[in-house]
Amino acid sequence: KTANYPPDAYTTILAPLLPAPHLELLNSVFHTASSVAAFGETNGVSGDKLTRLIGWWLLSERPTPPSGLVGFLQEWDTAARILEHLFLAYVRDQQRLGLMPKRLTQLVKAYPYSKQASPTDQYYLPRPRFTTQQRTVLFV
Repeated sequence: KTANYPPDAYTTILAPLLPAPHLELLNSVFHTASSVAAFGETNGVSGDKLTRLIGWWLLSERPTPPSGLVGFLQEWDTAARILEHLFLAYVRDQQRLGLMPKRLTQLVKAYPYSKQASPTDQYYLPRPRFTTQQRTVLFV
């Protein structure tokens, strides 16, 4: 939203940059995710949860394993936030065509949920305020 991308940015900007098989996979994933996330209040699986589950698998480059648990968690968080950003662009694009449930379009209008967590996060969407719980942990 803050970058002033057009509502059809997913179709006009992103889609031409991707190879056809990758775009087909992304469209299939987002179509399924939007179907599940539309009933998030009932099934407990929001768009944010779905992107966190599959973001790393779809977007992470894995030529070498991450450096320990902390490295993996950073990669996982970054990939999830990027995929969530792309998912919201997909929802905006489908909303323009009248193909999205009202619940999902309300989420896009309310985004972003909070301000950036730190200056290094400037390229990613902020962590959602309501769905992401941060807890202190003891690394052993």
